[in-house]
Amino acid sequence: MGYPHYFIFERAVLEGAEGIIVTSPQYLEASKALSPWSEKCHVIPLGVDPERLPEVSEAETQGLWQGDGLRILAVGRLSYYKGFETLVSAVIGKPDLEAGEVPKAFVVRKEPTLTADSLLGWARGRLAGYKTLHEVEFVDSIPKTASGKILRRVLREQERKRLTSSALAGPAFETGSSSSP
Repeated sequence: MGYPHYFIFERAVLEGAEGIIVTSPQYLEASKALSPWSEKCHVIPLGVDPERLPEVSEAETQGLWQGDGLRILAVGRLSYYKGFETLVSAVIGKPDLEAGEVPKAFVVRKEPTLTADSLLGWARGRLAGYKTLHEVEFVDSIPKTASGKILRRVLREQERKRLTSSALAGPAFETGSSSSP
């Protein structure tokens, strides 16, 4: 619908470009917009070229990926700021008297030294104010479907019940707190 107006800008940008990066020869071939500038296009695929990978014998792979539990494959440099020591398993919107809702994380702790304060501090430095975690709860497991999808509605319902029972028992619930065993 808006492409006829956008086309003018697109054409000017492509015409003035020294080079254009596309992700596959098939994409370049199928793109009507890039056809006048195909000589400027350079294919840089998304992914890894299997020809550049070293050969690994079957014997070298024995014993890998054994046991139960979640496995994560991350390609790139292992750095502290990527947060691999913790995997935030689920975040829900927790009801809040002032904001309406605030983010609360349910975390399965893999590293025993991990604290709620360290996670809250990590999030504060990386997330926009409205996305920053207000509470962290360490749990043994996260409710999931048979296919592994996180059941956030179950976590929300548990949180509603907890808030209802605490409201009946005493003063209004606090915001911005962290819970840690």
